[in-house]
Amino acid sequence: MTMSGRPVGDRTTVLLVDDEPDALEECAAIVEDSGYPWVAARSGEEALAILETTPSIGIVMTDVRMPGMDGIALISAIHERYQTDRNIRTVVITGHASLDLAVQAMRYDAVDFLSKPASRAEFVDALMRADQARAGAPPQRPQRDRIAELSGEVERIRKALAELTTSPAPASTPAAGGAAVSAGPVDAAFVRGIIRGRQARSRFFSADLFADPAWDILLDLTESRLEGKEISISSLCLASGVPPSTALRWIKSMTDEGMLIRRADPADGRRFIVEMSEPTAMAMTKCLEAIREKLAG
Repeated sequence: MTMSGRPVGDRTTVLLVDDEPDALEECAAIVEDSGYPWVAARSGEEALAILETTPSIGIVMTDVRMPGMDGIALISAIHERYQTDRNIRTVVITGHASLDLAVQAMRYDAVDFLSKPASRAEFVDALMRADQARAGAPPQRPQRDRIAELSGEVERIRKALAELTTSPAPASTPAAGGAAVSAGPVDAAFVRGIIRGRQARSRFFSADLFADPAWDILLDLTESRLEGKEISISSLCLASGVPPSTALRWIKSMTDEGMLIRRADPADGRRFIVEMSEPTAMAMTKCLEAIREKLAG
């Protein structure tokens, strides 16, 4: 028997999927308090059957570990069946979070990936992000602040890097008393030095103080490019120094802005490769050349 919440205006219906009744009840209470109608399923198979008969469903929030069809298989099936004719957004929630699971969820365009026990605020934020992604509308308060800040930071970085591609690097200044770094082309060793310097700060400050991973992402991609290596999403998330869910949101935003390119690994369809777009790579080169010139001076 399908559980459901009361209709609420014309808001999209949320489908909650979990094999644990207590978890379903808790999630349903939060969804209803947030003003959304909902239906619930105890398995992936039941969820697909409900989707077939309930066209008002626009958001699916699913657990991962369930008997039979698990949550990843469910969002894969939703992606395959409905991506062209229904605007359905998915959120994955699991008590057994891992980077591999997060990357798999991203592969099927999951809006968010939450680790149990997720706080009420985290759950509501994910619900709102899914609704906003579905509507294609600007985020609404009170959930929009963090998303707006993220989008604004990505846009600021993109513009700053774009300006560097059209600005000449500063001329070198004669060193006084010997330069710590010699002027010259930027190479992988120089980039690794910057990365090591960034990582050293964790010895003195809490990692929570440095919540913006964009620069670390760009540095890691630059090093990989200079060494002629490919880097996967999972490796890039580890290099970012922030939780995987945060890193994945930044990678997606930077990809949407055209700064990064994400492509499937032809040798392994489950693996995604990330690289900088050519304008971003050119801008990073000029930026690092300017840093090297400053250090040499």
